[in-house]
Amino acid sequence: MSANNFHARLVLQYQEKADCIPMAYFATYLINLESSSERRTYAQSAMQAANLKAQIIPAVDGRHRHATDFDIYDEGAAITRHGRALIGGEVGCYLSHIAAIDAFLASNSQFALVLEDDATIPLDAKTFVSALIDQIEISAPDWDIIHLSNTRSDFARDCFKIEGHLVRRSYFFPMVTTALIWSRQGAQTFRNSRFGTSIRGPVDTELRSFCARRGRGFSLDAPPFPARPVASDINTVHAHRRNGPRVGSPLKSKIMRHFPDYMATYWNMLLR
Repeated sequence: MSANNFHARLVLQYQEKADCIPMAYFATYLINLESSSERRTYAQSAMQAANLKAQIIPAVDGRHRHATDFDIYDEGAAITRHGRALIGGEVGCYLSHIAAIDAFLASNSQFALVLEDDATIPLDAKTFVSALIDQIEISAPDWDIIHLSNTRSDFARDCFKIEGHLVRRSYFFPMVTTALIWSRQGAQTFRNSRFGTSIRGPVDTELRSFCARRGRGFSLDAPPFPARPVASDINTVHAHRRNGPRVGSPLKSKIMRHFPDYMATYWNMLLR
């Protein structure tokens, strides 16, 4: 049997499984820059194979713009928290995730799978995500968000197992935002908070701070939707970028930023 025929049979089996098993309904959103047509084509092909239908969220392209061009960006707070100003691409990435949240909240869906266009999408994505939502609704109905593309074992407590994966309550949320599942209450709370109304850092560090204060973030022991090894669109070098390359935070700002997060993390772990 050829590789193509074998793959086609696998796709058919997963589609039949998805059609016959009652599943939690969730909306799927794919964040993609209009200029990144190859990424969009790859992601759409992978989603079709997984029997997923996604709404494309046009990503905000901040690569050619200064971060201060965006009214929602608070440069003073960013420098205080991170020891540096953000680049336009980081603000664009943050705004793209806010756009996905807004699309979700405007829908009738109770749950949302938000994917960046470099996410690896497994064939059983639909059934796995549905089963995960079903189980977490029973085991931890106060959840806000589930991380699917990265893991972190410290500052976490085991909750339940599902299809070979260990699901943890992650008080110190993993970094990157390649694949996330939002509950409606989590998305609404994030959007109404300062994290959804003011940009003071990259989206993954701010999401970590949000989860540290809420104690309602979850992750898995092995990420089922890891990022593909492709170059970041955010860090693409442009000769006319006015605020320089993306750089890391100095030690002082890391301490100032992480100390409140660690305190909130320990407090939530004690409460629970």
